[in-house]
Amino acid sequence: MWQMIRAERAALVVPLLITVGCASAGVDSATRYDQTDLPRPPVMLVYDFAVDPEDVLIDQFGAAFSDEEPSRGERSARGREVARSLSLQIVEKLNAAGIPARRASITT
Repeated sequence: MWQMIRAERAALVVPLLITVGCASAGVDSATRYDQTDLPRPPVMLVYDFAVDPEDVLIDQFGAAFSDEEPSRGERSARGREVARSLSLQIVEKLNAAGIPARRASITT
Protein backbone atom coordinates (compact mmCIF):
# COMPACT_ATOMS: atom_id res chain seq x y z
CA MET A 1 0.00 0.00 0.00
CA TRP A 2 2.78 2.44 0.88
CA GLN A 3 4.51 1.66 -2.40
CA MET A 4 1.34 2.59 -4.23
CA ILE A 5 1.10 5.96 -2.44
CA ARG A 6 4.78 6.66 -3.16
CA ALA A 7 4.31 5.81 -6.82
CA GLU A 8 1.30 8.16 -7.06
CA ARG A 9 3.24 10.96 -5.40
CA ALA A 10 6.18 10.41 -7.70
CA ALA A 11 3.84 10.48 -10.69
CA LEU A 12 2.61 13.91 -9.57
CA VAL A 13 5.91 15.39 -8.39
CA VAL A 14 8.21 14.36 -11.26
CA PRO A 15 6.30 16.26 -14.01
CA LEU A 16 6.12 19.29 -11.72
CA LEU A 17 9.88 19.24 -11.12
CA ILE A 18 10.57 18.88 -14.82
CA THR A 19 8.29 21.83 -15.61
CA VAL A 20 9.82 24.05 -12.93
CA GLY A 21 13.36 22.99 -13.78
CA CYS A 22 12.90 23.86 -17.44
CA ALA A 23 11.26 27.23 -16.84
CA SER A 24 13.31 30.10 -18.16
CA ALA A 25 14.10 33.20 -16.16
CA GLY A 26 14.59 36.57 -17.76
CA VAL A 27 15.46 40.06 -16.64
CA ASP A 28 14.36 43.10 -18.58
CA SER A 29 16.03 46.43 -17.98
CA ALA A 30 13.43 49.16 -17.67
CA THR A 31 15.84 52.08 -17.84
CA ARG A 32 19.39 52.40 -18.96
CA TYR A 33 21.99 54.68 -17.47
CA ASP A 34 24.27 56.21 -20.08
CA GLN A 35 26.73 57.47 -17.43
CA THR A 36 26.38 61.13 -18.29
CA ASP A 37 26.86 63.55 -15.44
CA LEU A 38 23.68 64.75 -13.83
CA PRO A 39 23.35 68.50 -13.25
CA ARG A 40 24.21 69.66 -9.75
CA PRO A 41 21.44 71.24 -7.75
CA PRO A 42 21.98 74.95 -7.04
CA VAL A 43 21.97 74.38 -3.28
CA MET A 44 21.68 71.38 -0.95
CA LEU A 45 19.14 71.73 1.83
CA VAL A 46 19.99 70.07 5.14
CA TYR A 47 17.05 69.35 7.41
CA ASP A 48 17.30 68.73 11.14
CA PHE A 49 17.11 65.10 12.16
CA ALA A 50 13.94 63.99 13.90
CA VAL A 51 14.58 63.15 17.53
CA ASP A 52 12.25 61.25 19.82
CA PRO A 53 12.40 62.74 23.34
CA GLU A 54 12.42 59.21 24.74
CA ASP A 55 15.79 58.63 23.03
CA VAL A 56 17.43 61.66 24.64
CA LEU A 57 19.57 60.99 27.69
CA ILE A 58 20.45 64.00 29.83
CA ASP A 59 23.22 63.13 32.24
CA GLN A 60 25.52 66.06 32.88
CA PHE A 61 27.31 64.90 36.03
CA GLY A 62 26.40 61.25 36.38
CA ALA A 63 23.41 59.51 37.88
CA ALA A 64 24.77 59.95 41.43
CA PHE A 65 24.27 63.74 41.23
CA SER A 66 20.75 63.70 39.81
CA ASP A 67 17.74 62.74 41.91
CA GLU A 68 15.02 63.63 39.43
CA GLU A 69 14.25 62.47 35.93
CA PRO A 70 14.42 65.22 33.25
CA SER A 71 11.01 66.19 31.92
CA ARG A 72 9.82 65.24 28.45
CA GLY A 73 9.92 68.93 27.50
CA GLU A 74 13.54 69.24 28.62
CA ARG A 75 14.53 66.11 26.70
CA SER A 76 12.64 67.39 23.64
CA ALA A 77 14.37 70.78 23.80
CA ARG A 78 17.79 69.14 24.19
CA GLY A 79 17.06 66.83 21.25
CA ARG A 80 16.13 69.78 19.02
CA GLU A 81 19.28 71.60 20.10
CA VAL A 82 21.48 68.63 19.20
CA ALA A 83 19.68 68.10 15.85
CA ARG A 84 20.14 71.80 14.98
CA SER A 85 23.82 71.69 15.91
CA LEU A 86 24.35 68.57 13.80
CA SER A 87 22.65 70.04 10.73
CA LEU A 88 24.73 73.25 11.07
CA GLN A 89 27.93 71.19 11.19
CA ILE A 90 26.86 69.23 8.09
CA VAL A 91 26.15 72.49 6.23
CA GLU A 92 29.54 73.86 7.28
CA LYS A 93 31.39 70.75 6.06
CA LEU A 94 29.48 70.67 2.75
CA ASN A 95 30.29 74.34 2.10
CA ALA A 96 33.96 73.69 2.97
CA ALA A 97 33.97 70.86 0.40
CA GLY A 98 32.67 73.25 -2.28
CA ILE A 99 29.07 72.03 -2.20
CA PRO A 100 26.65 74.92 -1.71
CA ALA A 101 24.44 74.04 1.23
CA ARG A 102 22.21 75.71 3.76
CA ARG A 103 20.10 74.61 6.66
CA ALA A 104 16.48 74.10 5.69
CA SER A 105 13.74 75.84 7.61
CA ILE A 106 10.20 74.75 8.32
CA THR A 107 8.94 76.61 5.24
CA THR A 108 11.36 74.98 2.74
